[in-house]
Parts: sequence; C-alpha cells; structure tokens
Amino acid sequence: MRIVVCVKHVPDATGDRRFEEDLTVDRVGVDGLLSELDEYAVEQALRLKEARPDDEITIIALTVGPEKAADALRKALQMGADEAVHVIDDAVAGSDAVATSLVLAKAVEKVAESGPVDLVLCGMASTDAMMSVVPAMLAERLDLPQVTHAAVLETQGAEIRIKRDGDAASEVIAATMPALVSVTDTGCGMSQETLRHLGEPFFSTRPSAEGTGLGVSMVHAFVRNAGGAMRVESEPGVGTRFELLLPVVPPAPAA
Repeated sequence: MRIVVCVKHVPDATGDRRFEEDLTVDRVGVDGLLSELDEYAVEQALRLKEARPDDEITIIALTVGPEKAADALRKALQMGADEAVHVIDDAVAGSDAVATSLVLAKAVEKVAESGPVDLVLCGMASTDAMMSVVPAMLAERLDLPQVTHAAVLETQGAEIRIKRDGDAASEVIAATMPALVSVTDTGCGMSQETLRHLGEPFFSTRPSAEGTGLGVSMVHAFVRNAGGAMRVESEPGVGTRFELLLPVVPPAPAA
C-alpha cells in the first residue's frame, strides 16, 4: 500500500509575519513549520501502517511551496514518513484553491508512475482557511472517492472506514480504495458576535501573529462574484458548518 500525505509549510505563529504587495504571506522571509493539522494527517497514516504490520506500506509526504517548505517535509520524515516529494515553482506562489488542487493532482499522478497510490490523506485548516475544499477538488481531479472531516480512520482489506463527528452523534463512512480522505479535529465553534463580523477583511479572533483575517473574506468574495452565497452555522463548543451555494453554469455553445 502506498499512502500520499499532502502537507503544508505554514508561518510560525511565534515569529514575525510579512506580506507581499498582493497580500499573500511572504513565505521566503519568515520562519515556518509543518501545520499542526497536517501533522495529524501524518499521524493517521502512521497509525494505519502500525495496524497492518504484515503489509508493506509506504508513506509519502507531498508539499508544494518555496525552498523553506522542505522544513515541513523534514518534520514529516522525522515523524516516520518513508519518502518526501517537494514541488517548487514560483508560478504557483499565492495560488488559489483551484490552482493548488491542480498542482497537487499532477504531483500525485507523478508519484503514481513508480507505483499505484492507494490512499491520499490531507489535513484541513491550513490548506484553505478551514473550508476543506482543496481535498474535494483534488479527489475530483484524481477521480477518487472522497471522505472528509475524518476524526479517525482505519483500513480493512481494500476498504477504508472513517469516523466523522457530527452535531449530535458520530457516523462511520466507508469507501473502497483508492480514495482520498481529509482529516480534522473538533473545532471550538464561534459566538454570535464573531459570526456578525465573519467575512470582514482582516477580522480575526486570533492574536495578530497567528492569523491574517483574510481567509474567509477571500472565499466569501469569490463566491459572491460567482453569483453564489455562503451560509455559516456555528455553535461554541460544537463546531462550525460552512455551505457554499454556487449557480449552475450552462455549457458553452460549441464553436
């Protein structure tokens, strides 16, 4: 079995953070580390490997980013990943979720040339401002079944099972490999006061060194410009649910 874990190099919350003129983070001039939620994805892959000691399982960490993003791969290798792949291309710096998913898909396809990929694991929050759309787009591009917001996952033969925690209960979802899974942990939810400011540029409840307040506002602007809407449900101590409603665009007439 070959497992690809998509990881991301994020700015160190305790260090200084600078921005480019286009408001993207200056990832070259700041110290960074492996995202905590991507660490969780690596840990889940390691648990799968430990649970199947008789199988030959290879864990491959994959990242897209500047040279410093190699630090995230080193951390994944220290944790127990077997191989690492680093895609470096200045053209993808500051790219949106659509472009990021395309680059990741091409990288996974390249990895598959040396052997089939049975499972792709993704973290959640760091990839796209907690919207979890990059894993869904990546699964679509790779033509893989996807299961998202997994708290725990396990495999049995060619089947993968995930446990997803809901508002009132937990549910177990199964898919046949190859598949893509995005994992997350339980969020703290938002108060009504925070929800009233959600989507305002630069609004954030985090300390200034830990967040920019641009993630949700950028997604909201994208959805609004596409003629859609964004719905948010959140409760402190329970978690948050985002829904993106986008219009159906009829196919372009043949030339």
